[in-house]
Amino acid sequence: MSIAEKVSSDIIVSTAINLSRKIRGLVLIPLITRLLSTASYGVFVQIEVVARLSAGLFRLGLERALVRYAQTRESRTGRADLYYSLTLVATTSGSVATVLIFVFAEQTAKVFLGSVTYAPFFELGSVLVPVYVLQDMAQNYYRSEMRVKMYSALEGVKTYLNVLSIAGVLLILDQSLIAVVTTVVIVETVFALVLQGSVISHVGLQRPTFDGIHTQLQYAIPAMVIDVFGMFQDRFDRILIGYYLGAASVGVYSVAYTVANILRTYILPLRISFFAEFGRLWEENDREQCRQFLRDGSRYFLALSIPSITGLYLIGEPFLSLLATPEVAAEATILLPIIATGLVFIGLEVLYRQLFLAAEETLFPAAIRVGGTVLNIGLNVVWIPMMGVIGAALATMVSYSVGLGTLLWVANRRFDIPLETVFAVKAVFAAATMSAVIVATGVKGLVPTLVFAPTIYFITLLALKGVRKHEFVFVLRAIGSTFR
Repeated sequence: MSIAEKVSSDIIVSTAINLSRKIRGLVLIPLITRLLSTASYGVFVQIEVVARLSAGLFRLGLERALVRYAQTRESRTGRADLYYSLTLVATTSGSVATVLIFVFAEQTAKVFLGSVTYAPFFELGSVLVPVYVLQDMAQNYYRSEMRVKMYSALEGVKTYLNVLSIAGVLLILDQSLIAVVTTVVIVETVFALVLQGSVISHVGLQRPTFDGIHTQLQYAIPAMVIDVFGMFQDRFDRILIGYYLGAASVGVYSVAYTVANILRTYILPLRISFFAEFGRLWEENDREQCRQFLRDGSRYFLALSIPSITGLYLIGEPFLSLLATPEVAAEATILLPIIATGLVFIGLEVLYRQLFLAAEETLFPAAIRVGGTVLNIGLNVVWIPMMGVIGAALATMVSYSVGLGTLLWVANRRFDIPLETVFAVKAVFAAATMSAVIVATGVKGLVPTLVFAPTIYFITLLALKGVRKHEFVFVLRAIGSTFR
């Protein structure tokens, strides 16, 4: 199997598994909002937000250093030393975060949800920080080994265990939010230990030497800034919604965000597959192959994400009505295309950022993330009191668009990689045609729309020569190689 076929095969499998993983968020919405309350769903989301943000900050970006510098360690012993050294530093740092969140749980609850009554939930959720750090380090070991299918499959298993466990607790044992959070902590902890056991079985046990840790930290900390400020930009809107509008509004916004977040399914496999491969190609000075992967990846992402924006609006209210109460569905539907557009912008930024990371140029992407986050927070502070949750969605979309524009401008000058503008215009036209035909013909309902809308879109895109024949052949070969 060629490198291109392997990467494409990894992307196809990873996309399929990640689509199935989105079931977790979609199932938890009706489970928690209907059996508990919309406010309870808002609390649950904020606990995960705090844990994820803290894990992203306190693991110091070392998961990226693991992927990047594993390409320079050829021996099993060298890779084992790298893994144990970086994982020990990251986990120790993550444990510090647990102590801080536990000690300041009341203040955290007040800031994130406007009430100290939620402090016990944050105390319990603080355990998730080092757990997430351990998971991220182990999963990025699989990325460094280009075992993306294994990485994706393990994530899929964890997702279904989480869903089944939470459903069992709510439907059979105890209908309380504290029981849900406890279940998540247990499942995530067990999964982290299983992952560590899997890595140990592959590399063996070895005492870490911390060789090159200073160089690795110099690379990792700017990368950590990218991740942390990216997470802040992605999640700070919910923090401010909780502060200004309360837990119920967080629940409404989170329902819309969870559904729109399906678009991230398209970019995650590219990021997972490309980063490790870009690092290897950069070491081998094969820059043109990097550029080709990036061009093909952006076309793939645009082809799927652009019609998803209009598609989410077409099916929004009937789909959301299955997941939440009619009142929540009505409020959340208008948010879907705004949030989805923002996610397309950040998806493209994440994709093009991989080339900077492979070239070990982490400071510029970090500066973009910091600037985008500051802009996002400023717009949210102004627009949420004025426009409510719509203001939060618009603020995120605008800040993502500014970050993408800046990164693309520099990427084109630095690496001679322009955006696939002509293809993007064709995809937008095909998506607009799809929506116009669906509305004009009066097609209604989830199933008919999901059948006819993609068909119309891809026929139009083919008619516009947006997809080339050799691209179809290549994808079919990649699918075939997946099962060999």
